[in-house]
Amino acid sequence: MIGLRRLWRRRACPDPEAFLDDLRRAAFGPRYDSFDRYRDFRAVFESEAGRRVLAQIMEWCLMWRSTAAPEPHDTYYNEGKRAIGLQIMKVMGTEARRDSAPVPNQRREGE
Repeated sequence: MIGLRRLWRRRACPDPEAFLDDLRRAAFGPRYDSFDRYRDFRAVFESEAGRRVLAQIMEWCLMWRSTAAPEPHDTYYNEGKRAIGLQIMKVMGTEARRDSAPVPNQRREGE
């Protein structure tokens, strides 16, 4: 993934195909599991900059407003956007363990 930054800086006009090719090469592999995903999402979104990026993604996913639209197809499209936001929230709100299925985070006393 280090090459992605260089790719976008090097070109005057970003090449989306090259960017997607780099993402494909950074494949997860067969051993990438829910624990790895949870750890990766936390690492990315727990910093101050990560929280700002997550807030922007949630805005794009219509998480804080209605998805209803005058045309049914537009509503379906908006619900598709929301599904991505919900999936991110699910990963962020579920603590994964290597030895068992993911369990929802629970508040501990004193938090």
